[in-house]
Amino acid sequence: MNVIALVSVGIDNEGVPYNKQSLNQISKLINELGFEVRVLTDTPEIFARIGCITYQYDKKIFNYFDKLFFSITLAKHLNEGIVYVDIDNLAYLTDSNQFLNLYSNDSVLFTEHWPTYVRGYLESWKYLTELNIEKWTDPLVEFLKTEGKDPSQLDTMFERLLYFPAGLDWDAVQYQLEKIKPVFDYMSLFARDLSNRTIYGHGEGLALSYALNECGIKKELIKDQNNNQSDIYKKQLI
Repeated sequence: MNVIALVSVGIDNEGVPYNKQSLNQISKLINELGFEVRVLTDTPEIFARIGCITYQYDKKIFNYFDKLFFSITLAKHLNEGIVYVDIDNLAYLTDSNQFLNLYSNDSVLFTEHWPTYVRGYLESWKYLTELNIEKWTDPLVEFLKTEGKDPSQLDTMFERLLYFPAGLDWDAVQYQLEKIKPVFDYMSLFARDLSNRTIYGHGEGLALSYALNECGIKKELIKDQNNNQSDIYKKQLI
């Protein structure tokens, strides 16, 4: 059975601590569904009480890349498949059977390309340059050009749920993530929610996509039994 990786640091955009949003769902994952849950957090004692294995997060400013580094480190050291899910989106696992038994031996799995609203309609933003509405990504476009790469070929990965298989070259992935991380930290200065709370590393799914491309590791959309992409995220965005 896969290990669940969670990150709980600070507060959400409404000022609610992440550690108060999900304890019942995590208890269900451990006690009813039988998962091992490992949490990177600034409040380890709260999660340890309900049976999680905890890791102390002691940075003063949270960085979204840390959820990627945490997940691939677990995949490497435990040599097990790791399911990362955003802690405020545990409904992916507790309200549906679709993602409970994820497996791949050679591909990183993800649920969707980036969803975005365009003139009131939810559309899939598949490639970096597909929708010219997010100017904060311009530094990444310029970085890719300096590397001789085509920005229009970098596909997006929705970051709320990811599956990391055991046995891949996670050291190489970590190297590529560390290489491109300064670009995303700079981009975060222009992200919309920076006025609410200071966080860096926005758009980390793009960085993961880049790193996997550089390492020759495949990525694959998760399909449901009807061969459709998941609709769970749509309910959460509306």
